Amino acid sequence: NFSVPELTSPTSRGISNQKWEYVIKLYNSGKYGQALDSINTYTPSQLDVDIATYYQGLGYIYLMMDQPAAVIEALDLSFDALKSGEIAWYRALAYLKLKEIDQAILQLELVMQYGSTNRKKDARSLISKLKTIGK
Repeated sequence: NFSVPELTSPTSRGISNQKWEYVIKLYNSGKYGQALDSINTYTPSQLDVDIATYYQGLGYIYLMMDQPAAVIEALDLSFDALKSGEIAWYRALAYLKLKEIDQAILQLELVMQYGSTNRKKDARSLISKLKTIGK
C-alpha cells in the first residue's frame, strides 16, 4: 500500500497555468486515463512546466494506472536533484510491481540518501522487509 503521489502546480511568472491545472484536476479526481490523454496532448513548454515536472506527472499517472514499466521510463526522464528522493520512492514501487526486488532496493537506498525524513523511515522499513523476504 502507498499513498497517491501528489501532483503540484508550479507557477510561471506568478501566473498559474490552466492546462496543467486541468491535468491536476483530472488526476486528483481519479480520472487517470483522461489525465494521461490530456498530458499527452501538450509538450512541457505548452503546459508551461519544466521537463522534470512534466515527466514526474506522467510517471505518477502511469503508477496509478498500474503501468510500472512506463513509470520507470517517465521518471528516468524527470530527474531533478531536488526531487530525487521522491522520484526514487515511486521508482522503487514500480520496480516492486515488476518483481525486480534488487532494483527496488537500489532505489530505496537512494531514498535513504536524498529523501525526506518520513520517506527515509518508509524506505528503511521496506528495505528491511525485502531483505527478510530474500533470505
